Amino acid sequence: MDIYRKAVELAEGGHRIALGTVISALGSTPQKAGSKALIDDDGGLWGTLGGGMVEAKGLQQLANTVQSAAPHLLEIDLDESYSRDAGPICGGVMRIFANPADNANLQAYRAALLAFERRESGFLVTLVKGPEGDIGTVRWIPESDSANGAQFPSSESLARALDSNKPICVTDEDTGAEAYIERVAAPPRLLVVGGGHVGQAVVQQAAHLGFEVTLVDDREEFAQPSQFPDAAKAVHGNLGELVAAFPQDGETFIVLVSRGHRPDAEALENCIHGAAKYIGMIGSKRKVRALKKHFLEDGLATEDEWSRIVAPIGFDVGAVTVPEIGVAIAAQLIAARRLGRTDSLSMNLNA
Repeated sequence: MDIYRKAVELAEGGHRIALGTVISALGSTPQKAGSKALIDDDGGLWGTLGGGMVEAKGLQQLANTVQSAAPHLLEIDLDESYSRDAGPICGGVMRIFANPADNANLQAYRAALLAFERRESGFLVTLVKGPEGDIGTVRWIPESDSANGAQFPSSESLARALDSNKPICVTDEDTGAEAYIERVAAPPRLLVVGGGHVGQAVVQQAAHLGFEVTLVDDREEFAQPSQFPDAAKAVHGNLGELVAAFPQDGETFIVLVSRGHRPDAEALENCIHGAAKYIGMIGSKRKVRALKKHFLEDGLATEDEWSRIVAPIGFDVGAVTVPEIGVAIAAQLIAARRLGRTDSLSMNLNA
């Protein structure tokens, strides 16, 4: 949402701007649908459309759009045969929509930003092609209203965008109109249990990946806000109580990297029955086996509940240093968020 926030800021400051969005990408391309770049009339640039020749062509179109204040659809083929003078040879096709920001579009961006801050969901819908002269119009549709609209795009199209969990383009067969639909949702919550070296490394990574990060520790000195990025919240107190009070739903990710098996077990008891999308726990295979035996034999979890736990945590990337371990765990968080899967080789980290 930062690029929409920047667009509103620039426009309110009196700048003419153009927002370029990759609305579709087929085959091998440097960026996928949803990538954006913003330029203003002073030549400022934010975001990216893919780099190289793609970026150059896209930015030239954005500059033209700033001057003309007219939207434009740019299609770029990346399938030229190789030569020293060839253009892009990746093999795919990208479509980039360059759109100026008029008052109606800015109003839609503001509505989306407000909903985002309130942790409400919805759709930004941009008309890319249309039988009338309203190409480039952007509308904000709250998710709560998505089943009630009769106008293009249909409720079924919005439901498709919701299910696909990525931006899509839809076409009206009767009129030939085309719309780009981007779902806007609150950032996923990440709860990091343990403010030691690994916990700090995970927070540093996740804060840059779009997670709403909260770190908890039962030791006050390990939950000092000054130790973490401004985007992260740090709290100290009873681990079981803090974990139990944390919202646990399909947008919740939990990382257990405390100072030992006892605080990890205490935290796990208070989230293993919840609906978190991801629960990962650090530790050696021996530690994981011991905790599993304890949880199952003492009736603290069922076999199905335990099977949801990712342990040992993180992808096996050969990590040795703490920052590398943070990257390995962050990579698994990305896979869980974007792909809904964590089935790669797990790391064997000694607790």
